[in-house]
Amino acid sequence: MGSTVADAQALVTALRSAYASTPIKLKIIDLYVVFLLATVLVQVIYMSLVGSFPFNAFLSGILSCIGSAVLAVCLRMQVNKENKEFKNLPPERAFADFVLCDESERWHDFLKSEIRQLECPLKDFINLCVDHVLTISFFLP
Repeated sequence: MGSTVADAQALVTALRSAYASTPIKLKIIDLYVVFLLATVLVQVIYMSLVGSFPFNAFLSGILSCIGSAVLAVCLRMQVNKENKEFKNLPPERAFADFVLCDESERWHDFLKSEIRQLECPLKDFINLCVDHVLTISFFLP
């Protein structure tokens, strides 16, 4: 039992000392990811206490936060100077990609919620077109 506590303390100490040398830009991105995950936690707690009446709104909020967190982790990987895979990618380009993809995700969520409220026979076709246009826009140079 004592060795497990000592191992855990050694691990926390090692992680803290390694994270102290992390650049401030990466720490800001980490803080943003923690904020997004805390927002997901608050939404889940709220849903469990109050109920999930507009379940689509709950799913949209949760998935939007998770999508933004994934995009922020990708940004962190691209901006990290120690990552050799993205050494030729300028940080400005990585940030522009992050902003473009995050805004595209927001527009996708907004358009999907508006399409759900439509009362027309072409609702499924419009929904499919929005999915394809936004998916194709990710692959354009």
